[in-house]
Amino acid sequence: MAEVATQYRGIEHKRDRKSDAGPFEFTRHAVEANPGTPVHRAMGQRFEVSSSHHQAVDKLAPGFVPAARSPDGLIEAIYAPEHPFAVGVQWHPEADESEELFVALVEAATSSPRRIAIKRGATAG
Repeated sequence: MAEVATQYRGIEHKRDRKSDAGPFEFTRHAVEANPGTPVHRAMGQRFEVSSSHHQAVDKLAPGFVPAARSPDGLIEAIYAPEHPFAVGVQWHPEADESEELFVALVEAATSSPRRIAIKRGATAG
């Protein structure tokens, strides 16, 4: 069976001149999360992110669905509903003051059935 990866397409970069100065300077923009997604649970409905991407999701791999979009309709986050926390984002959460996404990742990792089974000395299937 052939795997189909998420495909990306180039987008026109619309950063202002101030944020064009260096590789670690980002543009802030709004994102809206889809209700019921891990991104929505972690970040809320609407929030701002630090971004510097020049590509956008074009075609999602099987098993992934959009989790958030920017006002211009670009997919900003994806997730796999069948996984406890398989989330991908187009922004740089490490550049934001918000820690909610990292906290959600750690909570998912420490409460997963496999992690609980390992703590008990069993193996999870």
